[in-house]
Amino acid sequence: MTKNSTDELRCFVPRTTRKSGLLSRSLVLLLIFGSAAIARAVWAEQALAIVGEATITDTQVESAINSAPFGTAFPAMDEDVQAALRGDMLIRLVDAALLRLEAQREGLDKRTDFVDELARYREGMLYRRYLDSLRDSLTIPRAVERKLKEKYEAVPDALAAARASYLAGLFKGRKQRTFDDLKRRYKYRIYPDRMAGAVDGTILADGEGISIRYGEIRDRSGPAQAESGEKTAQAVEDLAELRLGALAATAQGIDVRREVEDYKQLLLSKALLDTKEREWIPGESAVADFFHKHPELGQVPELRHVGQIVLATRKEAQAVRNRILRGESLFELAGQLSIDPVGRRQAGDMGWLAGGTGFPRIEAALSKLKDNEVSEVIETPKGFHLVMIIDRKPGSQKSLAQIEDRVRQALISEKQTEYFRSLRQKYPVQWLVPVHGQ
Repeated sequence: MTKNSTDELRCFVPRTTRKSGLLSRSLVLLLIFGSAAIARAVWAEQALAIVGEATITDTQVESAINSAPFGTAFPAMDEDVQAALRGDMLIRLVDAALLRLEAQREGLDKRTDFVDELARYREGMLYRRYLDSLRDSLTIPRAVERKLKEKYEAVPDALAAARASYLAGLFKGRKQRTFDDLKRRYKYRIYPDRMAGAVDGTILADGEGISIRYGEIRDRSGPAQAESGEKTAQAVEDLAELRLGALAATAQGIDVRREVEDYKQLLLSKALLDTKEREWIPGESAVADFFHKHPELGQVPELRHVGQIVLATRKEAQAVRNRILRGESLFELAGQLSIDPVGRRQAGDMGWLAGGTGFPRIEAALSKLKDNEVSEVIETPKGFHLVMIIDRKPGSQKSLAQIEDRVRQALISEKQTEYFRSLRQKYPVQWLVPVHGQ
């Protein structure tokens, strides 16, 4: 069924089989802009949306949810909450695909800074994979393993730690020897005499397939560190190790094309959003104007230390209110009689609550109460409440200087909403979403 309104997406509940391990926790950041790995994946499950050539499926949404910070708590959530989160995640993945389409149309992937950043990522990924291959090749000699087991067999955690420590020592030595060999293989040379008075184009080290210029060291380390001869030499050695490892990884046939493509898609989305944010906020005056229009962003609501008891019927609640008015403690009675499990466990002490965060009827009652005054009976879907304010901290109004980041993010969020709406008009999205009641 095709849907044109994203509002309906918030109640879609596809029934899928979970697939764990599709995204590592280290890739959670990709959810901000959408994971290229998710967007590119092709599954046999149900398609939920089509954006250009990209198809978003229920399994992709489920995988993204499993990888999100709330993923572990998701199975225990209410079904309506789960449905809303699935809908939100689908919209997020669709928006990510829209960003990539627009970024490619604008040619952001052809910009020099984009190409350089992608090259740095590829180099770093090759280096890390090469180190992994070195680490994986290490084994503990049988004689050493036998001694470790004899010493720590009764304490499994200590045995694991001893093995890890031994392998770390092996790796350190193996790494040093390996990179010494790589320097010889690629005829690596460093030129310390060129570091004093170097300019961007000055070659500080080179070899077969490797060249390091002063400008790279300055860009990576910062001008202050680059001006120190000793720190410059160390920075050159660090960059040389990175590049030699990448060369060796390539020679070894290590393939990082998938990781680089995933990062490219992430980088495309980020580059476009960075560009738009500079348009939306050309100067500090834009933030100030937005704050002037939305002073509520700086409002700190009153905090109230609230006591509460919840009863099953109005008659019971009125009877308990009369007992409190005669001098009995709301908190002692809540610990005995409240039908709210949390309130009963906490003897009615609900802690400090910000104004405007509860049921509207309870908020209305609290706004009129004096300290230590018990309310009239309040009916909500949870039962019949009696509330009391033990103490309060007055609200306040923060200045722009105090919350500038919050105001900036609110401005960006408002602009993003409008921007994604325009992208959906520019690149029509085909929604294929099961909806409750359809």
